[in-house]
Amino acid sequence: MKQETERGNTMNSFEKADRAASAHASEFRDLDVEIAAYIVVTRQFGSTSMLQRFMRIGFAKAGAIMAELERIGIVTAQQGAKAREVLVPASEAGNLAALVKQAAAA
Repeated sequence: MKQETERGNTMNSFEKADRAASAHASEFRDLDVEIAAYIVVTRQFGSTSMLQRFMRIGFAKAGAIMAELERIGIVTAQQGAKAREVLVPASEAGNLAALVKQAAAA
């Protein structure tokens, strides 16, 4: 019985650490999305491979960021192998941080 209690407490500790790590990762994810949004909007070109090159990240992370940019409304949905259309004009690049933060809060 005592072992189960100890294990339960250990799991709670792991769960707490996992939540803290998730919150920390979320902050970095938001920053990555802000950076990616700036790159995509200023260049008016949205592709996963471009994000990989400019941000020096892997395909999976670049794809996840691109999906988030789509969710926020910065780029269109994927259309085969073509680059995504950028929906935000380059003149709005200065307002991207607020847009990303607002979308993250929603």
